[in-house]
Amino acid sequence: MTIIQPFFSLGPQWRVRSSQCLGTSPHPDCNSRVREGAPGTSRLRWRRRLSAPAAPERGGGHPRGTPPLPRYEEPKRRHQLRFSRTGALRKAPPHAFGLKSLRMRHPLLGTSLGEASPPGAREPQSPSASLGLQIPALAMSAWRQAWQFAAALVFFHGSEYVLAAAFHGRRNVTATSLLISKQYVLAMSFAMLEHLTEILIFPEIKEYWFISNIGLLMVLIGEIVRKVAVVTAGRAFTHVIRIYHEDQHQLVTHGVYRFMRHPGYSGFLIWAVGTQVMLCNPVSTVAFILVLWRFFSKRIPYEEFFLRQFFGSEYEEYARRVHSGLPFIK
Repeated sequence: MTIIQPFFSLGPQWRVRSSQCLGTSPHPDCNSRVREGAPGTSRLRWRRRLSAPAAPERGGGHPRGTPPLPRYEEPKRRHQLRFSRTGALRKAPPHAFGLKSLRMRHPLLGTSLGEASPPGAREPQSPSASLGLQIPALAMSAWRQAWQFAAALVFFHGSEYVLAAAFHGRRNVTATSLLISKQYVLAMSFAMLEHLTEILIFPEIKEYWFISNIGLLMVLIGEIVRKVAVVTAGRAFTHVIRIYHEDQHQLVTHGVYRFMRHPGYSGFLIWAVGTQVMLCNPVSTVAFILVLWRFFSKRIPYEEFFLRQFFGSEYEEYARRVHSGLPFIK
């Protein structure tokens, strides 16, 4: 049974036979895309294709006059659309959105944002460009070490001033009380000069983060040991060696002084050497060890000479029982 389709209902482009629209056509594609309603209905709803219908293939294809199915195109997302330099909208390649291909143009990174390259492709670089990429990256680590060094200096001498003013009064605090002398300033200046010189000549030395972190740990340990010694001794702790006995001068043997006779010197030695290890300065590290050990090897016997006069046998027994706190110094 066939239903006569009105000739004027679909227009000239859609004139088809009724048998093709009711599922009786031998062509399989025609039956799958005929209608939205149930079989036998006379009203057909087609989705008109905007482009011209493709020509039927030889020996098959769509019946004459029937529109082909629209090709399925994957919807374009907004982040997949990019504009070329000419302003035309084009689809970005799939590798352009990988995490490894995102690059930023920055003075410290030297790469470009939004420039995607195929996986495995390398852009040619001139020797000057490669040097420009290495120096900023090394400058980041060098600047980090320099800032840590500056922070260590400020905190050490600032805390020394606060403790000295708290125990002895602000009037008695001088530059000598803060352990600032010409030799000390020259030593720290030489350390910074070496740090800057090695950045230009041997920049790879500053990339040993493990060694730099060990130096930072030494700075913290030395700072803690020295400040505990200052707080434990109280008014008995002075930056200048006393050659005359005073009433408030007492022999301190408790706290951290039970383990070493001069924890203040030991803490300063660890702190000073740690600053150079933190900067990755090999020359200054060796120089600080030698200079400071020589300085304390002369200062400790000189100081203990007066301590033996002040406290007599009490200090003799204490010195025989407790180590000085510095290596190779009795």
